[in-house]
Amino acid sequence: FTVPTHRIDGTLVFDGIPPADATLTAQLGRYEEWRQASFLGWLPDGGILIATRFGRFEQVHRVVAPLGMRQQLTFGVGSVIEASAPASGAGFVFVRQTGGFPQLYAYSGPGAVRPLTQGRYQHGSPVWAHDGRQVAFYGTDRTGVNDDIYIVNVAAGTPPRLAIAGAAGSWRPLDWSQDDSKLLLLNTLSPQQSALYVAEVAT
Repeated sequence: FTVPTHRIDGTLVFDGIPPADATLTAQLGRYEEWRQASFLGWLPDGGILIATRFGRFEQVHRVVAPLGMRQQLTFGVGSVIEASAPASGAGFVFVRQTGGFPQLYAYSGPGAVRPLTQGRYQHGSPVWAHDGRQVAFYGTDRTGVNDDIYIVNVAAGTPPRLAIAGAAGSWRPLDWSQDDSKLLLLNTLSPQQSALYVAEVAT
């Protein structure tokens, strides 16, 4: 066949390049549509939460035994990038990437999902308190820029409260003290500079 000498497709200019072969393009789909599983967290019963991509988005699945079948728990638009379950009890929280703004959600059973955050702000790094009711996470709601630490009582269904106003750098909650009165925080200023802090969440 004759190779076109010059063709314009939008902002691309093809000069002496033949059109894509339809049969080859169809075969390439086998290599572009792939599946993976990422570990998200442990469940109280010893099972695990994983993120698996089906179609366009990654969703949370539960696996209860080695080499066991995965059970899909979340559905909807946007990929799940984090999930965390309490040390005891049912349910978990997860972070879904929607429109460039990750939001925190609570899962309490099949079809029972409710948002814990909203708006055009960043959220993530959920960490459960030992009481199985509170979750600490970071959010940019206050200024739209600074990473602050918020605490939400998932069981009570109340809005998140600002616990620690962050300054420079990124702030992430890492863990709670045994009595849930303090938070261990990581402040990262650069790839070469970071520090750990202990914050009194009550004050």
